[in-house]
Amino acid sequence: VSSGKIWVTDLKGSVQEFNENNFEDSTDTSWQKEYGGAKVTRYEGAKQAILAVVSDSSLTSGANFGYGHWNSGESGGAKKSTAGGWQCHKWRTCTYYNGWNGDHPEGRSTLCNSDSCLLVGVSPEGYTRIPAALETYGLAWGTDGNAFSDMALKYYTDEKVGIIDENLTCQLSYVIVIGDGAWMHRSATEAKIETLRKIHKVKTLVVAYGGGIKGGHMTNFNRMARIGSCDDATGKG
Repeated sequence: VSSGKIWVTDLKGSVQEFNENNFEDSTDTSWQKEYGGAKVTRYEGAKQAILAVVSDSSLTSGANFGYGHWNSGESGGAKKSTAGGWQCHKWRTCTYYNGWNGDHPEGRSTLCNSDSCLLVGVSPEGYTRIPAALETYGLAWGTDGNAFSDMALKYYTDEKVGIIDENLTCQLSYVIVIGDGAWMHRSATEAKIETLRKIHKVKTLVVAYGGGIKGGHMTNFNRMARIGSCDDATGKG
């Protein structure tokens, strides 16, 4: 929810945008547009939703944006290569962040391949670079929760990046994770996200995007939504 706009996902894999200012008893003109849906893949729909956010001046004027992609694998090589997608997804503890290459926010993460990469550093101008970054890599095999949690924790605590200003009591920092909830290594993932919130004051928000998300995958989302944002087991505080 932001500036009167509300986005919700639905069962057919799309995002619906509403304007809360247009909710009325006599007539409902709140619905604005749809992103994604049955005519495009889940990945293409997610990209459209991201583009909608970074194209909205009411959002970009008040927040700094960055962008990274992740799946499973450290090597960027074949699925069953050493530290490839299969090993990192199934049993191996893989690394997904080895520092920043360049003068932040310019540049990108040192470890940058088809398995994972922080392509856009968080900055006031980050939103202008995200559209091109979305086209740099496509999808790859595997879903390792260590990927987004390792990238987030190490990026925000990287002294070379220096994105957290301890002198700013009003600074709000967030990690937004878009996925299908099918990530592996739940315990290690949750521990990193909890450390990020409790020690470094960075909250994590998760977006369950696409249809057919249920069972253990939805459980992953529900647990991460709480661990990333609050201590209350009910998720209310």
